Amino acid sequence: MTDITPQLSIWIQQLRAIAQTGLAFEPRVYDQERYEALLNLTAKMAATVNGSVSLDPALADEFATQWR
Repeated sequence: MTDITPQLSIWIQQLRAIAQTGLAFEPRVYDQERYEALLNLTAKMAATVNGSVSLDPALADEFATQWR
């Protein structure tokens, strides 16, 4: 079986970049909520992929905070 962790990490970084770029342009409230939701989702994904492949909520929160 092939380890897909490196590819998942690439996709996570791409999604994070989309969310950060969207937030950088001071979107309307509706769009801002969507970009923040995307950022939080990617933080959860990163916290799951990095480590034991189980969600670490504290690590997800830390990623989301750092990425804003």
